[in-house]
Amino acid sequence: MIQGRFKARLILIIEDTRTREGLGYAIESNTRCSLINSYSTCEEAIKELNKTSPDLIVMDLVFAGIEGIEAIKCIREKRPQTEFLVVTGERQRELFLSTIAAGVTGYVLQESGLSYFLTALDKILDGGAYLSPVFTRTLLETFWVNPVSPLSDRETEVLKLVTEGKSYTQIATQLQISQETSKTHIKNIYRKLKVGSKSEVVKKAINDKLVSII
Repeated sequence: MIQGRFKARLILIIEDTRTREGLGYAIESNTRCSLINSYSTCEEAIKELNKTSPDLIVMDLVFAGIEGIEAIKCIREKRPQTEFLVVTGERQRELFLSTIAAGVTGYVLQESGLSYFLTALDKILDGGAYLSPVFTRTLLETFWVNPVSPLSDRETEVLKLVTEGKSYTQIATQLQISQETSKTHIKNIYRKLKVGSKSEVVKKAINDKLVSII
């Protein structure tokens, strides 16, 4: 949490020069934070992470080199206390959810305008979080589960772990069942959902809201 009596240290990672400069001016107008540096690539920012020691990183998701989500994960490993405010033109549901799962504190659409960005910045500096209103329902829907599911409760548990990338062995260990039982559950899931691969079963699980994905 950033909230405190000292100025928050910010860095900006935006590829587009005009957007980067515009957000830089907005950040500098806020007396509660200090813009330490601005970067056009994630590689540059990561290289200087020890020097800049940011409390908050304002960044886009799309870059020519390292992509935003990959950079967020990398930085969180090095500085788990650093928070992230994403400012992007990307509206895809899957990208949004992956970004939230990576551990960001704010997500603002560029098209929303500067006032939304400034609101998000203040919310995060206050120790809170912020999402562009258009994504609030999207986030809530990830917790909804289809009440009319062809799967048993145990199969739903197994499916949830499959969507998280767990193997037969990991599922068996986590649910305290044998590997054979784990395999049987997965075969039954494939049969009931009429799918033939892991990618298909994950897609079906998400699209039909058979499990919550966060």
